[in-house]
Amino acid sequence: MRRPLLIAIFVALATSGCDLSSKQWAIHTTARGPRAVIPGALDLVHWENPGMAFSLMRGWPPAVRMWLLGVAAVAAILFGLVTVARRPLRLSAIIGVGLIMGGALGNFIDRAHNGTVTDFLHVHRCAFDWPAFNVADIAVTCGAALLIFAFPRAKSQI
Repeated sequence: MRRPLLIAIFVALATSGCDLSSKQWAIHTTARGPRAVIPGALDLVHWENPGMAFSLMRGWPPAVRMWLLGVAAVAAILFGLVTVARRPLRLSAIIGVGLIMGGALGNFIDRAHNGTVTDFLHVHRCAFDWPAFNVADIAVTCGAALLIFAFPRAKSQI
């Protein structure tokens, strides 16, 4: 196996492991209710999200939602593996792909096991109220940012 593929797989497995273990920790920590980490700004909560980001697809029939989101997660993981195996990438891009695959895998396993995804970080301040999220969501976001910054920008043609 090529080294970049091993790095991406390692990052993906470590990320999904951190995601799944943090969800279990959050469920136990919030068993008696939400907990303020930074009062008025960050709370630990236990929200089960049947949909995807921002609770999109929440109202869809469960079987359709599970099938579609499961296929999307598997496709993201396979696309990441093929991309790393076939293209020469910078280390930051390889890590970015690994983070995206790990986030997709963590949420896929959670959804397959529970039928929902556990979200537990809730950021809010005054009128600002961000939907709860989890470590997998952070990994996907950071992975996408790494990919954006890893690819060279096109030079101006002017």
